Amino acid sequence: MTAPAYLFAGSLRREYILPPDSPPKYDLPGGDLLYAACAAALWTQRIGLISRAGEDYPRRWLVQMESLGFDTRGIVIRPGKLDLRWFRAYDRRGHPLPGSPMAEFARRGLAYPKSLLGYQPHNTAYFFQQPEELNALPEDYLHARAAHICPAPLPLQNHLLGLFKRGNLKAVSLMLPPEAIRPGGIDLLHSLTRSVLALVMRESSLRQIFFGQTNRLEEMLDALVVEGGEFVIVLHGRQGATLLDIPGGKRWQVNAYPARLVDPTGYEDAFCGGFLAGFRQTYDGLESLLYGLTAASLAQEGSGPFYLLDTLPGLPQARLDALHTQIKRL
Repeated sequence: MTAPAYLFAGSLRREYILPPDSPPKYDLPGGDLLYAACAAALWTQRIGLISRAGEDYPRRWLVQMESLGFDTRGIVIRPGKLDLRWFRAYDRRGHPLPGSPMAEFARRGLAYPKSLLGYQPHNTAYFFQQPEELNALPEDYLHARAAHICPAPLPLQNHLLGLFKRGNLKAVSLMLPPEAIRPGGIDLLHSLTRSVLALVMRESSLRQIFFGQTNRLEEMLDALVVEGGEFVIVLHGRQGATLLDIPGGKRWQVNAYPARLVDPTGYEDAFCGGFLAGFRQTYDGLESLLYGLTAASLAQEGSGPFYLLDTLPGLPQARLDALHTQIKRL
């Protein structure tokens, strides 16, 4: 098998989704890993997947990934069952609803699916619990050109970063996990920014770090500049993104493409996959930001990660071109 050129490390999920205004989705393949990888596949090939699942994970889904060209050798199947169920309900504006699954199904007059009985929100779906599980990765994975690390506990993300560096894989992007955020945690951001090509975070996470210090985005961006850093990306929900180009001393803000909202699941992950693919195509941070926003806009127009791979030919490029009119220098 040809060695992968791109690696994506993230969680696999069995998704149960109540979209804003479309039929419910029950037990479909998902997870941040697949949303990011499918977004990258809009522009590139030879993508390797890094994750874990239990013996109860549907084999047909792995076969489907392989049929789409993904290298699944990095998905570790552990003995026994692993509960990868994940539930999310949205209001009409695409905001997640906080209620319990049973209450939300009842509110919408829907029968509660038997396969969701006993579900409790949890973080066991993170792709690895112990860094040692990564020792089973194929050797040729470490010769890839670029990689993205989805949200996960920081010790695991740091272990992956060390593993990739030993393989001389330097173009690595990382999405900061919201639960890692603490007020005043600027040192953590500086450390991660020095370690990766691009550090991606939500605006809400950034504001939590600077809680009680400033509420001005410009001042927060000033504080993120650190010697040895490359790019920091702040995602403003589904409204757009800000890029901090540290070596170039520039800041850019780009509005999101006005896409139709069907299902916001995977929006941020699709952005990350698009950004990484764009960087390997252009080696330009701002242009890569547009690739990310293009992928994110396409992801929200359907449900499930594989929806991205049904995109009409030429549509990604058309949206990419349109986004050039939304660029604003800060």
